[in-house]
Amino acid sequence: MITQEILDELKNHDVQGAFRIPVAEEFPAIADTYAETIDEPMDFRTIEEERLPNYQSINELQNDLKLVFINCIRFNRNNSPLSSLARDLLTRLDDIFRDVCKRKSILLPRRW
Repeated sequence: MITQEILDELKNHDVQGAFRIPVAEEFPAIADTYAETIDEPMDFRTIEEERLPNYQSINELQNDLKLVFINCIRFNRNNSPLSSLARDLLTRLDDIFRDVCKRKSILLPRRW
């Protein structure tokens, strides 16, 4: 499935595993502060286990992945290493989508 391959590609780029599980689970000490700051938490495991089977379009995956990275930037502020990683992956997201689709011979719409 193309959505799984895109997620797997992003997991490969997340060498630190920063986005693999929910923040509140990974760092229980900051769970309350995180919940107060972030309205809709998102992470790779939640996408894979809860959301991936229900997507109706590839854009839904793209939106959830953007949310992962935007949440990280918002919570950690701009000067943290995690924010830098999130910004990098957010910037590369469209290219990753294109590359995986190209490998699978899936044509993307002109306006992506």
